[in-house]
Amino acid sequence: MSEDSSWHEAPTQGQPVVPQSRKVVVVLENASLEAARLHPYRQESKMQLLNCDEHQSILKRLGRDIADARPDIVHQCLLTLLDSPLNKSGHLEVYIHTAKGVVIRINPACRIPRTIKRFSGLMVQLLERGSISGDVEGNTKLLEIVPPPVSLYLPKNAKRIALSWNAPQVRLYKYFKDLPEGQPVVVSVGAMAKGPDTFADEYTDEKIGISSFALSASVACGKDSYMLNPTKQKPIPTLVDEVDEDELRQIIYVLPTDPRTNRVMLTSSLKGEDEDWVLAKCEAESHENQDADVHRETYEQVGVRGQIVGLVGSFYECSKKGKPKSHIKVYELQIDELIKKWPGRKKRDRRWFTLEEVLNIVSEKPYLVQSFQMTTLVNELR
Repeated sequence: MSEDSSWHEAPTQGQPVVPQSRKVVVVLENASLEAARLHPYRQESKMQLLNCDEHQSILKRLGRDIADARPDIVHQCLLTLLDSPLNKSGHLEVYIHTAKGVVIRINPACRIPRTIKRFSGLMVQLLERGSISGDVEGNTKLLEIVPPPVSLYLPKNAKRIALSWNAPQVRLYKYFKDLPEGQPVVVSVGAMAKGPDTFADEYTDEKIGISSFALSASVACGKDSYMLNPTKQKPIPTLVDEVDEDELRQIIYVLPTDPRTNRVMLTSSLKGEDEDWVLAKCEAESHENQDADVHRETYEQVGVRGQIVGLVGSFYECSKKGKPKSHIKVYELQIDELIKKWPGRKKRDRRWFTLEEVLNIVSEKPYLVQSFQMTTLVNELR
């Protein structure tokens, strides 16, 4: 197989590939995708994808750590990558390298199921059949198990990097800008709950850090796919360096969470007749001392009081020319009290949502997805 064969054969979701643009390959390493029978001695027992929430007894019987069964990490990474402008414009390839050594090639046209339950069922079918086709004839492989090692499918002249929290931190924009024009890039991301950063030592040239914080794999994928996007897309909130905060709009989002039930309280929007569930949001007058704004808006819009856990997301929204025009901050507030009669009750409803439901609701806004990954609810499940 030539180094570019899979790149040119894969569908590009209706968008032409820019001839001189950079090719990007993301490898999700040490992925927790393993199927097993719940009752190995029963012939009718079906294969299921092991996960730490539903199969703790099986993992205990097998002498396995529950952290070894985290398919949700791969699921979140795939949603982030395949929904990115980088992929939709035809510039991205994604491979999964499981902890068991299985290599999976993802067609850029593949649409990953939004729920973890359906994703698990799809992965079981893939592990049993070897491929998932997009047509009756089986000519288009959306998901395919290919022979290892994964290095066989990587461009030979590519810059190969692995992301690591312990590695020297770099500014992604400058780092990628300094690479030779058109040089392919291979980014290896650890898709596991924990473990050393040696997962890609066999084929990578360098390890880099992209944040002073320990980011989730999904957030890391989001940052890389945005920085490597060569097409002119509508700007989304991103990180920039020096700006004058006094000249920017200060926009605040609040995530009201309940750590006892692992749920999030959302409010309905005021637009139209159909309810659209959103986060409490306001525009602050100053970039300093915004705690009062957080408490006021959650009380007036959602009818809750609580303690601010901290800032879980900070982004700059830029104009088409790249100039920052607003500063978006996302705060987590742990709920202590529900107010029966709150100021906005006649215009808004409120409702509890699970972690999975909220991720689906905010999936169109990558900066909210990234912020949600940094909340205490998600971190406690890791």
